[in-house]
Order: sequence, then structure tokens, then C-alpha cells
Amino acid sequence: MMWLTIIKESLRHWYLYLLSLIVCGLIGLLYYVFTAPSYSVSATLMVRTTEANSRSSQDELLRMMGYGGEKITGDEIEVLSSRYLMEQVIRRLDILTLTEARSFRFWQTQYPNPDLTVSYDSLPDQGVMILVRLARAGYKIKVKTGYFESSSAFVSSLDEPIATHIGTIHLTAHRPLKARKYRLTTSTMPYCVSGWCRKIHISRIAKESKGIRLTTTSRSPQLSTDVLAALIETYNLQASEDKNLVADNTARFIDARLASVTHSLDSVEAAIQDYRTRYHISDLDKAADLYMRTNAQYDQMERDIATQLDVLDFIRAFVSDTANSRSLIPANLGIQDGTLNELIRTYNDRVLDFLSLARSATPDNPIYIRRQQEVYTLRTNIATSVDNVRSALMIRRNNLRSSGSAYSDRLESVPEQQRGYLELLRQQKMIEQRYLYLSQKQEENSLLQSSYALPARTIDPAQADPRPVSPRLSRIALAVLFFGLAIPFLLLALMCFLRDPEFRAWRDLEISR
Repeated sequence: MMWLTIIKESLRHWYLYLLSLIVCGLIGLLYYVFTAPSYSVSATLMVRTTEANSRSSQDELLRMMGYGGEKITGDEIEVLSSRYLMEQVIRRLDILTLTEARSFRFWQTQYPNPDLTVSYDSLPDQGVMILVRLARAGYKIKVKTGYFESSSAFVSSLDEPIATHIGTIHLTAHRPLKARKYRLTTSTMPYCVSGWCRKIHISRIAKESKGIRLTTTSRSPQLSTDVLAALIETYNLQASEDKNLVADNTARFIDARLASVTHSLDSVEAAIQDYRTRYHISDLDKAADLYMRTNAQYDQMERDIATQLDVLDFIRAFVSDTANSRSLIPANLGIQDGTLNELIRTYNDRVLDFLSLARSATPDNPIYIRRQQEVYTLRTNIATSVDNVRSALMIRRNNLRSSGSAYSDRLESVPEQQRGYLELLRQQKMIEQRYLYLSQKQEENSLLQSSYALPARTIDPAQADPRPVSPRLSRIALAVLFFGLAIPFLLLALMCFLRDPEFRAWRDLEISR
């Protein structure tokens, strides 16, 4: 019965529904006209993984199981979301201060070429909002900080310095002012970084995909487009710098070793020349050739071992020096021990992760402490592995020398001068071998540095959707229809309920009690 009564009342008072629809329609129209449109801005990038020839068997196994790409993408999302990276973007674009002009309908952000800018004698330590209003004989200036602190001033020209409660400010008009009101908002760096980090949503395109999508909604599509583009570019630059650390350290090590080997080679060549002159040795090519052919295999193996020992001594001194606790160990040095190579690669990866974490984490962070302990443990393991490999190489070199002594006995009849000369030639060959080896590694490292690609490839550059996401006319129409029908229906339902006999009887009973 109640529902039939409500329906009858609705038919009798149909004009209430019409009036409600008209009022809600006018409210929706005003909202649509006087609300600034917001646009969706998005960008898509693809994370490049490590080259196939440098993947470890564990990384390859994780990738085949479907976890490798997800872990890499998740780590890169954390880097893109970091406050440190966003702070670099804000400093690069210089968007701590934004200018808005008041149109008839709403405030519009002027970017990247505002009509009006502000400069401070001393940078404020809190957010500042400056309202500029054009008057007949000049400009009315109001400066607000916080909720209650403000100051006002009137100037006839914007060229004049303006004294406020936060100090002297200077307004600069870059072109004739067309709007009647301007609003300049200066945010502190922490507040601005937090605001942009909340606005930008970074997510994976699919669960096992290496694609990352960055989206944000803004009333200034050009500003948001520039922020997303600068964020991707800054991420690529910093990631490239991290990846080049290993190659740079390797290049410095090779250059230093080449200088030392070149000096040694010059010294032994000078000693050979002096030896020839002192003992009048003119032709020992046949004897030297016979000796070298006999000992070629053993000498080659001993030179390889000497080179390996030289590299191991450098790595041992490098990891023992506390000054290198956060430095990368040079890679691509031709170490033949697979276990040691894997330890060095794992150590460099951990150091890069630790350096990346150190930009945004404090030393008392549990993750920071755990990563630092991992780096220290890996350095200890590398030192132990270097000692083990070096001991094995020393034993092998001693065995080679014992085997080669049998060939040296054949030269007992050679004069002392000839044997000394051959020893100098042997040293020359060994040093030349090191020089050629280091030169080859220097060229390989140079090619590696020049072939580094950007860590992330942009699939879709930052771009704003031409259609605004709000206010949407269709949504406003649905809201107008809903509230225009719901409000009179609820009012009529309440009236019918209050006039219902059962409700009146209950109310009278309650009053009589």
C-alpha cells in the first residue's frame, strides 16, 4: 500500500520532478562550465634486460620460470617512483613556482611561458601563494603563507620591489597582462616532490611483461607531459651512469697497467741494447730461435699464469683497501676461473643496487644495513677466492718451471753472455705478451662502452589525451538525472510515511507513555 501511495503522489506532483530536474540541470551546467578540465597524460616504456652473453645460469633459470622479468620490472618501478629521481626532474624543469591566470570560468596554469614570474631575495622555507590583481592605478598584491599569515601591498608598477612579511619579492611581467587576476604558487621541494609522486601512477603493463606505463591526471597537460618525459630521460641517464661504472673502473685499471708495462718494456729493451754493446753480441738469432722453439709451450703457459697472477694481485689489493668499499671491481679482465668471475659479477650488481638504494634510504634503514652487509660478505668471499686461485696458479707455475729446467740444461755449454742475452729476450717476450693482452682488453672495453644502449626504450612518448577525463558531460547528465528524480521521490516518500495511519498510531502511543 505504501508504494502505491508514493506512486500516486508522484503522479499528482509531477511538477516537483520537473522542477528538480531543472534545478539539478542548472547546477550540473554551472559545474561543467566553471570547472577546469583535467586531462590524462601517459607514457609507456620497455625495460631492457642484461645481454644474453652476460646472463648467469641462475638468471636464465629465473627468466624461464617467469620470475626474472617481473623482478627486473618491479625494481625499475621502484626506481622510477623514487623521490630522488623526481627531485632531479623538478630542478631540471624549474617548476617549484607555477603561475595561474584567472579567466571568466576558472584558473588556468600558464606553462611553459607564464605572463608573470616571481623571484625572492631569500628563498622561503614554506609554501607561498601570491595573488596579483590589476587595479586602475596599479596592482594589488597579497602574499599568503600558511593559514593565517599574510601581507598586502599596492604598487603602481611591477618593476618596483615589494616588501612583504617573508621579505622582498620581485615580480616580472614578460608580456602585457591580459587577465585581471594572477596566482603564483611557490612550493617547498619536499612538498612538491610528494605531490608529483602521488600524482604519477607507475604500473606494469602485464604481469610477466617488461613494459611500464606511467599515467597522471592534470589540468595542465603540457606540464604533465614534460614531467613524464623528463622523468624517463633522467631515469635513462642515471641508469646509464650506473652501468658505465664497471667499464670506467676497468678502463682506469687497464690504463694504469699499460703505463707500467710500457715502462718495463722500455727498460728491458734498453737492457738488451746495452748487453749487445757491452759483450759485442751481433748474431744470436739462431740460438735464440732454437731455445724459443724448445720452450715455446712452457713459456706461453708461464706468461699466461704471470698475467693471471698480476690481475689477481690487483684484485686482492683492491678488495683489501677500505677506501674501495663502495667501488666496483673492474670486470672483463680475462680471469679464467669461472667461480671468481661469477663472484665479481654478483658483487658489482650488489654494489650498484646498494648505491641506488643509498640515494633514497638512510643508513639506519634495515634494507640499507642488509645490503651493506651483503657487499661486505661478498668482498670477503672474493678475497678468499683470489687467494685460492693464486695458490693453485703458483703450484702450476712451479711445475712448469720444473719441467722447463730440463731444456735449460741443454744450454750449459752456451757462454755466460749468451745465456744472459737469452734471458733478456725471454723477459722481453713476456712483457710484450702482457702489453698485447692489455691493449686488446683496452679495445674491447672501449667497444663495450660505446655499445651501451639506454636501459629503457620509450614505446609511447608522454602524450595527453585530447578528451578531458573531467568534467565529463555524460557523467554530469547521469548525475542530474539521478538526483533530479531521487530528491522529489524521497521527499514524497517521507511525506507519505509521516501521514501513514500506522505511523501516527505508533507516535500517539509513544506520546501517551
